[in-house]
Amino acid sequence: LFVLPLVMSAAGDVFLREAKAAMRRAVRSTVRSMSDEDRIRLSAAVTQRALELPALQKATGVSVFLSMPGEVDTSQLVAGLLAAGKEVYVPKVLGRDRHDMKMIRVVSAAAIKSFPLNKWGIPEMPDEEAQNQACGAESGSIDLVFCPGAAFDASCARLGHGKGYYDTFIERADTVRTAKTLPLTVLVGVAFPEQIVEAIPMEAHDRRLDLVISGSEVLVGASR
Repeated sequence: LFVLPLVMSAAGDVFLREAKAAMRRAVRSTVRSMSDEDRIRLSAAVTQRALELPALQKATGVSVFLSMPGEVDTSQLVAGLLAAGKEVYVPKVLGRDRHDMKMIRVVSAAAIKSFPLNKWGIPEMPDEEAQNQACGAESGSIDLVFCPGAAFDASCARLGHGKGYYDTFIERADTVRTAKTLPLTVLVGVAFPEQIVEAIPMEAHDRRLDLVISGSEVLVGASR
């Protein structure tokens, strides 16, 4: 378990942002030191546990991020979801604002392999193709989300990469599903054990995840 002391004070938002930034830097440094063998082994363990989740068996629409270098490799998870007949949605960032991410349905691994890499090294549908695609969050079609993150803790708190795309997407998905009287989307973090920290600094609006898969271990949030 990676432990990083939190820098918190009455000074407010500035200190919270500094604490989060320091944690991101520390965890990224630790993850960069991992061997390729460990990344491959742990990514396979995450994929196996993810595909066995009871919540996934019940889900029809599933959102999954496409990995950038250094993250848990989700390529085999995507393949397993498609093979299981799930409706698979992947992210597409269309701008710099935190509202500018859509979840777009893909129907094959071959389609994803055809996507160009963005500046973070992540496969993404070309802008001109994505503009006319529906967003799964707006339709309430996504039952479960596999969430990326810089770090997680044992209570299933998540520290994102600082752009706010996923926080905004989750808020939008929850709003739509609530309006349709559907259960809230199940949120599942995926991580290397090196990304599990003692405690994530949380803000009032932050939603804890339901589960975090760390290697072969599944952490369960208080809401489950």
